[in-house]
Amino acid sequence: MLENRDWISLPGFVDPPEPPEGFCTEVKRDAMFGFVTHYRHLPLQKESGMNKAQITHMVNRFLAWKLPDDFNPDGGIAFDKWARTATPGFVVQREPVGTNLLSAVQAEAMIRHMLEGLPAQ
Repeated sequence: MLENRDWISLPGFVDPPEPPEGFCTEVKRDAMFGFVTHYRHLPLQKESGMNKAQITHMVNRFLAWKLPDDFNPDGGIAFDKWARTATPGFVVQREPVGTNLLSAVQAEAMIRHMLEGLPAQ
């Protein structure tokens, strides 16, 4: 199965399983809702010199990062910084932390992708 480059389908709103050691996960998303529809495990191209604990730390920090005030997503993603409340004329500022654009599994795949071919110096 690990050599299989074919996509594996998932039921809606389910994260793919953790990849085996030495592999990363690539995903396809639903174009309208953004949930993962398919995944596959691909072998890592080159070790980054970072261990699993270091990568997990980076993933957790990424997912917990407070988005900047000038956060302006593209690609059809909508973000309303100001939200109306039940009281007429009263609004509150939304201050999202982290992102729901990626799951932890996907963020790890992104971090591993960023580290591929990282120069030693």
